[in-house]
Amino acid sequence: MSNSASSGNIRAARNAAKEILQKVDKAVRSPAGPKRWFWELLQNAIDSTSKEPDRKVDVTLKFEQVNDGKNAVMIFSHNGGPFLETRDPLLYADDFENLISPISGKSAEDNNTIGKFGTGFLSTHNLSLVIDVEGVLLTNDGKRIKLNASLDRTHYLNKSDAYAKERINGVIEGLENYDKQKSDAIPPDTEVDYTSFKYYLNDPESIKRVQTGFKEIEQSLPSVFALTDRISSIRIQDNISNEDYLYKKEPLKSYKKLSIVNSIKQTIDGKQIDQFSVAFLTQDSVTLLWPIEYYRSDTVILKDARKLYKSSLGSSMPLLFCTFPLIGSHEIQFPIIIHSEEFVPNETRDGVSLTKTTITDKKTDEEIDLDKSNRALLVKASKLYETFIDELAHDGNNIFYALKLNKETSSNWIDKKWYKDEVIEPLRSFALRTPLVDIYDASSERKSILNEKEEIQIFFPSISHKISGKISNRLNQKFFIFSAHLFGGNIPQWNDLKEWHRVLWQDQENIKTLHLEDILAEVQRFGSVKSLSIKLGISSVETFKWLNHLYLFIDQTDKSLLYQEYAVIPNQKGDFKKVGEELYSEESTSKIEPELICILRRLDNSSDWFDKLVHRAAKPQCYIEKRSLKEHISPAINTLLKDKEESGYHTFVNNKDAISIAQFLLSFKHYKELEDTNKVQIFNFSKAVFGNKKERIVPFYNDFDLSNIQKHTFRLINSTIEKSKNIKGLTKVLNKDESATIIWLNDYLNFQIKTTEYVGLIHSANVIPNQNGEFKPHGEEGDKDRIYKPYQIIKDGDKISISEILDKNIITVLKDLSNEKDDWTKLLVHDGIQLVTLPSKTWHDLGADIDSYVEVIAGSIINDNEEKKAVYLSPMLTLLDWCETSVGRPVAQEYFKTTYSKKDMLYMQLTYSPDIVKILKDQPTLDIAKKIQNSGISINQVDATIDALVSMAEKFGEESINEFLRNAEKFITHKEKFKNRLQTGQNIENLLKEALFESGIDVVSKKSNEGAFDLVVYNIKTPLNKLKLEVKSYQYGSSYDFRFAPSQVIEANRDNDNYVVCTLERKPEDEICDTPYLKNNLKVQNGFGDIVAPFAKLVADFDSIYKDSKSNKNPLIIPCIDEPRVEVSKTDILNNAGDFNSLIELIKAKLL
Repeated sequence: MSNSASSGNIRAARNAAKEILQKVDKAVRSPAGPKRWFWELLQNAIDSTSKEPDRKVDVTLKFEQVNDGKNAVMIFSHNGGPFLETRDPLLYADDFENLISPISGKSAEDNNTIGKFGTGFLSTHNLSLVIDVEGVLLTNDGKRIKLNASLDRTHYLNKSDAYAKERINGVIEGLENYDKQKSDAIPPDTEVDYTSFKYYLNDPESIKRVQTGFKEIEQSLPSVFALTDRISSIRIQDNISNEDYLYKKEPLKSYKKLSIVNSIKQTIDGKQIDQFSVAFLTQDSVTLLWPIEYYRSDTVILKDARKLYKSSLGSSMPLLFCTFPLIGSHEIQFPIIIHSEEFVPNETRDGVSLTKTTITDKKTDEEIDLDKSNRALLVKASKLYETFIDELAHDGNNIFYALKLNKETSSNWIDKKWYKDEVIEPLRSFALRTPLVDIYDASSERKSILNEKEEIQIFFPSISHKISGKISNRLNQKFFIFSAHLFGGNIPQWNDLKEWHRVLWQDQENIKTLHLEDILAEVQRFGSVKSLSIKLGISSVETFKWLNHLYLFIDQTDKSLLYQEYAVIPNQKGDFKKVGEELYSEESTSKIEPELICILRRLDNSSDWFDKLVHRAAKPQCYIEKRSLKEHISPAINTLLKDKEESGYHTFVNNKDAISIAQFLLSFKHYKELEDTNKVQIFNFSKAVFGNKKERIVPFYNDFDLSNIQKHTFRLINSTIEKSKNIKGLTKVLNKDESATIIWLNDYLNFQIKTTEYVGLIHSANVIPNQNGEFKPHGEEGDKDRIYKPYQIIKDGDKISISEILDKNIITVLKDLSNEKDDWTKLLVHDGIQLVTLPSKTWHDLGADIDSYVEVIAGSIINDNEEKKAVYLSPMLTLLDWCETSVGRPVAQEYFKTTYSKKDMLYMQLTYSPDIVKILKDQPTLDIAKKIQNSGISINQVDATIDALVSMAEKFGEESINEFLRNAEKFITHKEKFKNRLQTGQNIENLLKEALFESGIDVVSKKSNEGAFDLVVYNIKTPLNKLKLEVKSYQYGSSYDFRFAPSQVIEANRDNDNYVVCTLERKPEDEICDTPYLKNNLKVQNGFGDIVAPFAKLVADFDSIYKDSKSNKNPLIIPCIDEPRVEVSKTDILNNAGDFNSLIELIKAKLL
């Protein structure tokens, strides 16, 4: 310290040292220091031109290593104004003097300065405690003096009194050195004003602080450019990073009411590195601004400035500016940047005080509101914000970056309640009611969150879905898609969604975040897949895929309990239900087929399992109680199909749908089901009676108990037979001729009685035809009306044989002798029906009955007149003639003892008359009588024939008799040929079956009962896949075309792929054919359906009309001696026909 230092200077130095000690301590500790130092220096540079308001400054920051890279220096220099000498030494110090002994040098009358060389400069000691300053002093008398000083504040790190003198002496020495330079008045080396501050960076942390400052410049300088015109350029010579670039401001532009300032970052030689834009709006001393994408006079796209700032500097972006950013002012939580030169920053320059603190003026006793002006500026900013956003609302992009209103301030320099009520809430209210949201539905205009009725119209899908505790963007995207499909016109675009969530605040009344529960509630609201499909605008198949994606999402987010709260799982009717709401899944090993559900519903319309079962296309990822065909549906159906009610009355057979239900249940089959099961045979019988029903594979059908429905089917068939009344009526039902009908009926009745399970069902209706063709009850022992078989079964050990069948002529004799009282044709079973369950009527029974009548006649014949004899004459003569035959004699001797013993006497008494004597005398007449007797033709037939011949001769002359005889010969020839063809056809069919068996292929070939083809060939493993073979043989050398039944043409056209016509030319002279001959000569046509296709429809139409005519369903009469046939060209059949080997290959391809 100089000995000449006055006591006043010492006191000033002591106070200054204390001030510096406090400020330096704060500076080195301040976390904001690395971001603040540049703005303090720039503020001083701009303030240096305060006397020249239009003057702009150029700033250069030079950053380089020294001492072989161990240390570094940063030099801040500018070409602004010189240091000035104060005009009022009593009140203010010189500018340069204020650097040495910091007391703010800003004059109250100087409106062009921001804060000149005040205590703010001390904050730059955050970089270094040693600063070299160079510059020019402009004295009041106009002299320009070269200045330099080294501000060494290293002693300020230690606050002990031991260093206090060093600190004070340092201030005094600095002031004295300044005074000496003023008195020496050495002029500067150049006429250009210059100022530089050189910071010595002696540790890595100091270097990082400088680099942080460079980042701060890049982030905030574009905004500063918008707030002041007094900066020409900022150059950064970063020799450490080998970078040299500068920032420059471009001419002002405008967008509606907004101003746009563009700035660029470029190399020294003018090559652009980056570009920046800021939109701002100024009104009444307040400016609002926000960084945007580089503006080219088209649209404004807001930047995520907060994110960019934080990404660069690791801290929050300042939101208050007083020309320069107030570092730390992010605490205000205003949505965009506010600037006002009228702000009164707090001492730490990290904000402006917005409390409601008051003090009392002691002179006036008035309450002084300390922060009233700052609060007023914030209210102005709040109102100006609405204008700022309105200018962007129509076509500005990324507006949400300027809408961050989700946080409330926690700063102690803000009155929280006032700020929320007067600033934030009005902003939120404005944001809710302004159309700012771009909608997912691109056809929609921007919408406000609340509509004109104050109703929420924008929903924000949640973006908080997690996997393993971490937010999953993939799940969020999935959830957004669900939301878009359901609320597309009311949700933001996906690219905007995350940003909206970052800026929106908690407000359950006005802001709706869509969660999974909302999606499920909306699905539930539609009620069914059909309605949801309409909403989604996709097919039901795609809708199920959509639902399954939703179920997977529920599973991925561990929200399966929601299935119990929301009806979102479709049942088999497509209606949505909740888990636990009588909703079941199907047991995978015993699934419930829809056809069986339909049957159950038809039996009990209150039982609808379509309503209870999960739709098969729906795959919810949750546990749902299971139901099975075996445990639930089969018992339910069979309960309704139970054999009898307690009263013994069969209720099912009276159900109007009984036949349909029975055929449905029997038409279903398990894919492994064999062809010869009871169920299949019952089904085949039902098809003959009720019409054809195609078999269908139903998985798990082996779990269904068919015993009841099989019994009911027997009852239904039996009932139909009974209603047909007689064989003739049944032929119409079956659409068969009489012979085929009797064969079918015999097969059916024997199948019915072959097991104890069904044998009793034969008593459920009149189904046994007597010899008159009338259906009668089977009857049981003791029944008066029962049917008998006309023979007796004889067992001899393992051998079984039958007794001689009762002669129908003798049965007729009994009928005639009893005057039809004993008509055994009513109680004897029809020929062709062979049932072991029927009791027998024997020759013993018949002989006893006839003998009783003969005994009476023998006693009265001598006294009976001719009229009485005429009653029994014919039957008695028939009986007596029979007794003389080789067949009748032994039977009569054993069982007709009365008749046989009196036959001669009775014959004489019956036949003696004058007419008989005449016949005996006329040998030709006698010969004819003997011929008739030996022919086996009945007297009635001979009598009818003679009557017909007499009538013919009388009407048409004797020549007509000759014509009749010629036609009779033709008839005999035709019948012989038909009989031979039938037998030959059957032989050829058997040969083909043998040939197929010999081929060794694993198939079954059987005689078909269908009528439309002869043989059916199938693989026992897949019995539903069948080949249908129609077998035709023709005479050797024949040129005739083939003839087919209409049913064969119709079936071939319907099932062309599986219908095969096999033809074989028989050997000459109709020699017997064998399998080798068949294999070598068989022709195979598997395109028969294509051949008949052109006329198949005409054939089908005719066949339908013909059958209706036969069954009297229409009044049309079609007289046909033979059944109609369709003639098909032999050439067409044999052209391109294959051989036996091609048939084998076809069978392998189709069935194996």
